[in-house]
Amino acid sequence: TTLLKIINGDISPTSGTVDTAGTTVGLMPQDLHDYYDYTVRDFVEESTGVKSAREQFDNACKTIERDPSEHNMRTYGKALESYDKFDVASFDATLKKSLARAGLEAVAIEQNLGTLSGGERARTALAAIFASRYDTVLLDEPTNNLDQKGVELLENFVTNSKNAFLIVSHDRRFLRNVADRMIELLADGSGVRQYDLGYDEYMAAREKDKRA
Repeated sequence: TTLLKIINGDISPTSGTVDTAGTTVGLMPQDLHDYYDYTVRDFVEESTGVKSAREQFDNACKTIERDPSEHNMRTYGKALESYDKFDVASFDATLKKSLARAGLEAVAIEQNLGTLSGGERARTALAAIFASRYDTVLLDEPTNNLDQKGVELLENFVTNSKNAFLIVSHDRRFLRNVADRMIELLADGSGVRQYDLGYDEYMAAREKDKRA
C-alpha cells in the first residue's frame, strides 16, 4: 500500500525518485469511506482523473483568452492532450457504460455513496476501474470487497485491457488468473526481485532461489 501511494505521488519517498516515464498513473481507491458524501458521478469523475483534466483544460482556456502568450499556449496544448486522453467529453457515456458493466444499471449517478449498500459501493469502485484511462492503473487489494461475480468481471477486464496494472493482492486465485509478472519486495530491504512469470511459476522459481 505504501509503495503504491509513493508511485501515485500521495507519499514522498524517504530516498530516491519516482520516474513514470511520461505515462499517466492512477491509484484506484477501494476503501470508499472518505467518499461517502460524493455522488456516484463525482466519485468516478475524480478517481479516474477526469475531473482534474477537465478543470485544467477549463483554466487553460480562460488563461489564453486573457493572455495568449507562448507559455500559456503551451500550457493549453498540454491541457488539451490530457483532456483528450482522459476522454473528458465522453465521460457521461463512459460512466453509464461502466456502471452497466459493473451491474449497477439501477443505481442513480446522483446518489451519494454513503446511501449505497456495501456491495453497491464495491461495484462502484469496480466501475471506476472500468472507466479509467490511466496508462498504468494501481490496484490495492481490489478483490477484498467484491463478490465472486465482481471478481470475475475484474479478472476479465484486467486480462483483456491494453493498459498496465500494478496490483497488490493476497488473493492467490486472482493473481493466478491475471498476473504475468511478479515483483517481490525483499524482506532485508535490499531491493526487489522480478519474475516474468505467472503466480504458480513464480512460487516455484522463488523456492528454487531460496535454496540456491
